[in-house]
Amino acid sequence: MKLFILLLLSLLTSTCSSSSSETNKNEIKLLIERVEACNHFAGEFNGDNSDRDKEVNAEMDKLKCGDIDKELSAAKEKYKNYPDVLNQLNQTSAQD
Repeated sequence: MKLFILLLLSLLTSTCSSSSSETNKNEIKLLIERVEACNHFAGEFNGDNSDRDKEVNAEMDKLKCGDIDKELSAAKEKYKNYPDVLNQLNQTSAQD
């Protein structure tokens, strides 16, 4: 019975770890996609208050581009002990 409980706990722990790892991968992927989209739209902004500028501003607002630098910095701090993740995040911010 004790062996069964230990095996069950072990299985639950490994399942939670992989689920957490998948969540982290998804979180990083989404952040990188947002950074790239914000960079793209920033390059399209002319500053002439045209209809296109208004469209670009609306998209940048949807993406929360105003917060992206703060979020990227927070992610770098959060994953500072994970060199592969940190490298991905650094490469993304280097594309600015």
